[in-house]
Amino acid sequence: NAFFEALKNNLGEAFQPFYNSIYQHPKSTVKGYIEIVNRQLEKEDENHEIVLILDWIRKCEEDGYQRGDICILGEKNKDCNRWAIELTKNNFQVVSADSLLVDSDDAVQLAVAYLRRRLKPMSENEKRRFSELYFRLFRDDSYRQYKSYLEEKTAESGKRFTLFNDEKFLTDRFGSKSNFFVKYENLYDLVQKFYALIHFDELTNPYLHHLADMAHEYDLTRGPDLKGFLEYYSSQGKKSAVQLPESREAIRIMSIHKSKGLEFPVVILPKMDLDMSINTQSKFLISTEDKILYTPAGKKSPIDEIRHFTDQEIEQIKTDTINKCYVAMTRAVERMYINNEYKKGSAFSELFTDIVKQIDGEKIDIDNGFIFQTADSVVKINDNQKEEAPHFSPKNCADRLWFPDISLQDREDLAEMDSLTDAQRYGNQLHLVLSLINDRNEAGKCISELYQSGQIEQEFVERMQTDVIEIFENQEYQTLFDHAIEILSEQSIVSDEFTTIRPDKIIVKTQDSRLKDCRQIIVIDYKTGMPIEKHQKQIREYALVLQQIYETNVEGYLLYTSTKELRRVC
Repeated sequence: NAFFEALKNNLGEAFQPFYNSIYQHPKSTVKGYIEIVNRQLEKEDENHEIVLILDWIRKCEEDGYQRGDICILGEKNKDCNRWAIELTKNNFQVVSADSLLVDSDDAVQLAVAYLRRRLKPMSENEKRRFSELYFRLFRDDSYRQYKSYLEEKTAESGKRFTLFNDEKFLTDRFGSKSNFFVKYENLYDLVQKFYALIHFDELTNPYLHHLADMAHEYDLTRGPDLKGFLEYYSSQGKKSAVQLPESREAIRIMSIHKSKGLEFPVVILPKMDLDMSINTQSKFLISTEDKILYTPAGKKSPIDEIRHFTDQEIEQIKTDTINKCYVAMTRAVERMYINNEYKKGSAFSELFTDIVKQIDGEKIDIDNGFIFQTADSVVKINDNQKEEAPHFSPKNCADRLWFPDISLQDREDLAEMDSLTDAQRYGNQLHLVLSLINDRNEAGKCISELYQSGQIEQEFVERMQTDVIEIFENQEYQTLFDHAIEILSEQSIVSDEFTTIRPDKIIVKTQDSRLKDCRQIIVIDYKTGMPIEKHQKQIREYALVLQQIYETNVEGYLLYTSTKELRRVC
């Protein structure tokens, strides 16, 4: 009560009323215990955070608390993840909704590197990334092992360069190249075959099991699209957390945000240096008398509206930070431990320290700070624990099955090929090239760069160069680019609050080169399959959105890469 009464006085007048009714009236007469470490550091010391956490856990256990009574709260998921990993290394069981990120596991990183290799088999970067992770995971002398596959070569120009001998690596470690590039029918099948190849047991590693679950879920909802799955993993999937069952032996870790409405016998806050800074890179829509400005905030701006907006934004951020602090400090029932170690200039931590100095309690001096303690008291733990649900422990039942691996297939021709046919793979790669180039003269360079990066297969390079030139020789298609003043490739457009469109190509051009304001808009989408009504509906939707944006008529075209047919739809 004393802390937040003092803290609210640091808010602007417009925001102080939010904390007018903050005072709490405790019903219990049993006193709890609070310990706060306040210290200014020359630099952040993450190791000391872990030392404090382990020390506080030990104190709680000595006083009769179980590990399941303890919850560690953090502002950021990356901190929660770091604490969870360190506790796991120290043989503590951990349960978390925000930590234990799936991508933090070395075995998962290797599995994902394998999937990237399958997507871009010719990419030198992917070859090296996979082998480096492989040796890091399976060999103590990883660098020496990796280095043994690097060979010096000499180019025709006489320049020397280093090349990784991938074929020798695959033969030595996996028996052959064909063993490594095993055929698969869906993403889950590919992941499982890699686990078998590398002798991973997912039943003993929850991270690997979580990755397999993700692949299976993606198969069900979006199909066996390896490129799409890796894009999903990079943007969202790797941030997902491995879920483990709660138990009395497991310490809970979660974000402050997720802890709202919950309570725990013991709460540990290892990092009270909450972020209270305004993002100078973000831009805001700020209304002036006659204009709407799209600009970063700035306290020293010559424009009154921007300065006023900045002051208001800073107060809102400060209020949000204090709200977060309030949630964090009101979760504990019996004990709370706070680590407020910070670097000079950390606004919230310095404010936090100044307020703690004003509160009655024992203060023990330490280097560059002090430890605040309330009078310690013995707290009896409530013995009315809920009956713990039995844990499900998965077991490998392969030895008990009389039948071999079964795969159901409704097309015999698919049994001898990967999930994508040569025609499908070629169509997808041609689609990529056409979306990137706007002139036939760009074709050679673009295809070469995509081949070097592993996005185009070697067997398709020559054929693709021929097909791209043939498409641009189509006079009707080439005319679409005449007098273009702007060409947007695969540009994402938010059309409404629920829908985002991504046309392959938008061409903004003038109908007459002498009349710059006489605009004409053309939208093109490239299709690899045969014509269907769905394609035409899609291009009409694109045209309608662009018509609203540019306030002019829009022409919509479909180019079918398999037949090289250009169709005007609208």
